[in-house]
Amino acid sequence: MLVRPRSTKPQIQQEPLLCSLQFPQQSECCSQGNRYLSRIDFSAGPRGWQQRAAGQEVLEYCAIRGKYHRGLMVLVAFWGLSEPRKQDADSLRWAMTEGWCVELLQAFLLVSDDLMDAFFTRGGQICWYQKPGIGLAAIHDAFLLEACIYHLGKLCCWEQPYYLNLIELFLQSPYQTEIGQTLDLITAPQDSVDLGRFTEKRYRSIVKYKTAFYSFYLPIAAAMYVVGIDGKKEHTDAKKILLEMGEFFWI
Repeated sequence: MLVRPRSTKPQIQQEPLLCSLQFPQQSECCSQGNRYLSRIDFSAGPRGWQQRAAGQEVLEYCAIRGKYHRGLMVLVAFWGLSEPRKQDADSLRWAMTEGWCVELLQAFLLVSDDLMDAFFTRGGQICWYQKPGIGLAAIHDAFLLEACIYHLGKLCCWEQPYYLNLIELFLQSPYQTEIGQTLDLITAPQDSVDLGRFTEKRYRSIVKYKTAFYSFYLPIAAAMYVVGIDGKKEHTDAKKILLEMGEFFWI
């Protein structure tokens, strides 16, 4: 169970919800997410108010109603890896930015996955594309969620020395995930059942690429970059351990 930081860590007043390192109630996370992601501006163009309303609806339904495990992992890793003297308000804000970027990536992948697998519900509510008036427009909304990752990252972190490393990380993670999704789709196509395709080796590959990269390695690697851990060996070692954890999570 996660507990509050010891008193040796600075008492940062900004964004107290995630500073506590306690898993908050969903309503509290929704409120904090609405405040934090409201800095994403959808109002460009002649009908800015309509675009802003549509964009915020996608964010609120798809990105701010989850369990936040991946986003909180960034914060947990930030506190665990950084020196107490470097746990200032700015560094915390940068770590929080990456946490919400991970949540946006999760939302983008799930909206897309629901369409491909023809799911009806996700997390106790109907899938976004199943909502009246959405349908295949959810494809556009998935792209919008992905674009928000890089927009939010640039707003908050573009002057930081690790910015390019983070961009590379967030580009590589969905690439790995889509490799896993491809294996998933060709292993179990909806119109053809062939149990011969389902092997332990293939299952482990699906788990590794579709889930472990973005659910386990991505949050920790993002925190490592924020605290200044950017060595190839450190990231290679972390990736090996975290991918095994991701495989164990599903098995």
